[in-house]
Amino acid sequence: MMDETMSKREWAIEAGRLSLSQYIRYALFGVILPSLALCLNYYMSQGGLAVFDILYTTGAMLFLPRPACLYVTICIGITALFLWIVVFHRHGLILNGVLSGIFFFNGIFCLVFGIAAVIRWLIFPVWLPPFCAAPVFFAAGVKASQMARELFSARVVWWSTIAGAILVIGTSFIAVPQPWWLMKYLPDARNADLSGRDLRGVFLAGCSGITFENAVLNDADLRGSCIVRCGINFRNATLQRVDFRYAAVEVADFSGADLRGANLDGAHLWEADFTRADLRGASLGLVWAGRTSMCETNLCGADLSQAELHHTVNFENAVYDHTTVWPDGFDPASFGAVLLDPNMPDNR
Repeated sequence: MMDETMSKREWAIEAGRLSLSQYIRYALFGVILPSLALCLNYYMSQGGLAVFDILYTTGAMLFLPRPACLYVTICIGITALFLWIVVFHRHGLILNGVLSGIFFFNGIFCLVFGIAAVIRWLIFPVWLPPFCAAPVFFAAGVKASQMARELFSARVVWWSTIAGAILVIGTSFIAVPQPWWLMKYLPDARNADLSGRDLRGVFLAGCSGITFENAVLNDADLRGSCIVRCGINFRNATLQRVDFRYAAVEVADFSGADLRGANLDGAHLWEADFTRADLRGASLGLVWAGRTSMCETNLCGADLSQAELHHTVNFENAVYDHTTVWPDGFDPASFGAVLLDPNMPDNR
């Protein structure tokens, strides 16, 4: 019995033997290159600019509210491949069935991700690593499966392969919990009541036609959220005391929205339209704003003391009062803003 077991083990090791060229190919295209691409994605996403993160934008095309789970998915594949190259193709052979499932799933993931990246952005080193990694993961999956079949029945190998794929998916979504309840509102969330909801880190992009027109999001938590490159509609929405700290808001329509008491500290605003929005008592500390419309906006009592307001921000006919705090040296009148006469009734 011992000899038979040893024989099976030796056959499994022989089935998984790697040549020097395979070592190099697996390590370079399955571990090193994808790791560098992940680091590049992460670097480009810093400072509230996750719009430049192709993993995020690809996830948003699938309506994933928190696409950070895709980082976990690909990291599991890279780590599993590295451990297999170093250890598990010779030791711990019992795990090869599960590893084959991880490799096959990540091969499919990289292939789909690469295709989506080409469709979304034709930027070199973003789409190339997935295409290079996919065949490596498939090849590693075949080898790991062959090794497992030397030790176990086809049925056991089949179920362990499925378990490996489920392990990747489950770990990714457990590590980055998704607000699945949001899915029933997308893409059309008109008049929806999302008051007090936890929407931290959500990513809504991809020209998806999402609308929150006339929706109620009072006291909602959107810290670190990314609402980018899709013209999301928040027209006439009620967003009182909403938490938009460190959010990235690009090409979004907040015209006529009620943002009284909202916190936009550290937010990144680009081509956002706040025309006729009510920002009374809002905090815009450390906000960065460019090509943003604040026309006819009510800024009474708003705190913009640490905002970085570029000359492209349009304050034409925006109203403010003596409680509005502007950045040092900033002249709101030169930008078209109007000081509200305290003796005149405020009908806004």
